Amino acid sequence: MITFDNVTVDGCTTEFFRLLERSKQGGLDAEPDLRQALASLVGVEVARAREGTDPARLAAFRRDSAAALATMADDLQYFAEHLADQAEQFIDATEADWADWYDFCLRRSEVELLRDDYADSPAVQAIVADDIERADRELRRIGAQQPEPLPARLVPAGLPSSHWWWRHR
Repeated sequence: MITFDNVTVDGCTTEFFRLLERSKQGGLDAEPDLRQALASLVGVEVARAREGTDPARLAAFRRDSAAALATMADDLQYFAEHLADQAEQFIDATEADWADWYDFCLRRSEVELLRDDYADSPAVQAIVADDIERADRELRRIGAQQPEPLPARLVPAGLPSSHWWWRHR
């Protein structure tokens, strides 16, 4: 489970570019590197909520990261599709433990941050809306079966309230 206890904006932005570049090299670590790079986007939001950030610096990160993501349409589309496919594989919530539920929520937030912060990017536009709808449907289904919501301490601070999946049950 990825936690965001001691993240900084600088640390997350540096990690984003390092991991994204490694994922572009392909190989066995390409998918895990992409997942961690996208988790760095959540880390940026957590760090921004805690320490603030200069708007010009954030705009520069968004511009540079959009350029870095520009060639990754297939990877981002697969990432969202895979999230929906994995969620559909759970027959009921008893198969999804806290770590699985946390991972679903984290990945869904990563997709939403991509859609919100990089909406003009053709690479992000490659994410199929039906995959998001499938993921949301399954998150609602699995979440409704959870005995209780995720503990508040596990929900990354700084994410918009529109990220309902963290609080759903």
